[in-house]
Amino acid sequence: MSSSLPDGPPVRFAGWSNLAAGFVCSVLLVGATIYSFGLYVTPFNEAFGLSRAQANTGMMILTIAIAVWSPLVGTLLDRLPAAGVICLGGGMLGVGLCTIANASSLLWVCVAIGGPLALGIASAGPLAASTVVARWFRRRRGRAMGLVAASTATGGFVMTQVGAYLILNYGWRDALQVTGIGGALVVCTASLAFIRSNPTEAELRAGGELEGQEESEGESADGRDWPTATLVRTPNFWLIAFGAGLLVASDQALLVSKIPYLLDIGIDLQAASFLVACQSASAMAGKLAVGFAADRVDLRKLFALVAGAHLFMLAALILKPGFWALLVVFSCVGIAIGGVHPILTTLVATVFGSRAYGSVYGRMNLVMQPISLVALYFIGTVYDRTGVYDVAFWTFGVVVFIGIRLVWAVRLRPMAG
Repeated sequence: MSSSLPDGPPVRFAGWSNLAAGFVCSVLLVGATIYSFGLYVTPFNEAFGLSRAQANTGMMILTIAIAVWSPLVGTLLDRLPAAGVICLGGGMLGVGLCTIANASSLLWVCVAIGGPLALGIASAGPLAASTVVARWFRRRRGRAMGLVAASTATGGFVMTQVGAYLILNYGWRDALQVTGIGGALVVCTASLAFIRSNPTEAELRAGGELEGQEESEGESADGRDWPTATLVRTPNFWLIAFGAGLLVASDQALLVSKIPYLLDIGIDLQAASFLVACQSASAMAGKLAVGFAADRVDLRKLFALVAGAHLFMLAALILKPGFWALLVVFSCVGIAIGGVHPILTTLVATVFGSRAYGSVYGRMNLVMQPISLVALYFIGTVYDRTGVYDVAFWTFGVVVFIGIRLVWAVRLRPMAG
């Protein structure tokens, strides 16, 4: 029986430096790509003569490719040192963005998006960061997942502002090139200096993460393997993948379309990027709050709260309010919406354990990302045919409600620790 330890992190507990490094990597990988995608829609339309739906094809390719790469990357993260996998991802970010910046044809843009860029996000983004965190944290896993999940919102807040500044002052091609080279250098440095994915039991116990546990890692549910044949026969896998996948799909479709939507209703680019940044900052707080709550509150109830906030935001977008009303909505609703990823990652770690976390989450991405693909195609097509997003927003409201019902049916086991 371990002695009682203070709730705060021990000074030398390496879990926090691993978390910080994963946080920084996710900020760059997600912020410079997925969150910043909307900034490049209009410049791409002008440079290549694309429609709104055709421009969204880039995000669709990225979504498919991340889904394809994720199972392989998840397996590598479970079997190889995470620092090397993440460093590879940083390099691929640089290669992908620089290739797009110098491309003269859409073919090379598509190759860069589906190849190095998607591989970079899968290898050094949220999948890698949450895999490392799942290994280092047990008793405080929810709050740790909330902290690392806040990296995506931080990326949205920071990188959309950086991207908008670079585009307005240097053009979209130079903006991509600077982001790619700088991001690659930071990710590789952070991963090689701080990431270590396999803590010892002594380190976990000294950090207070095994407090109250009587089982060793190999005997606990956290130490179980999940072969694919077993995983696909497990109802919880499908309930989480489809339930969370529906909410994530709506979130990603809105993320890509939000800046074009704001421009359509008369808000300029700098103001639009500021609104998105405010929502990202609000979502950052939401990720932290939901992460802390995830250690104490039923994850299914938290998911319903987050999804309910998403429904409220859809309703606000349908009403097409002005800048100040949107500022209030984005600044408040993001607090709950940001919780989707800490809930998802904590659900996966709680139900399936940390030993095979990378493999399970990678395979789950193979289910969730195609749902996002459909949502991206749908919202672009709706806009091209109607000139507005209203039908898409109403449809997303229905599918998010279905997602709530699916996650509510998940059977939970007590969290390790």
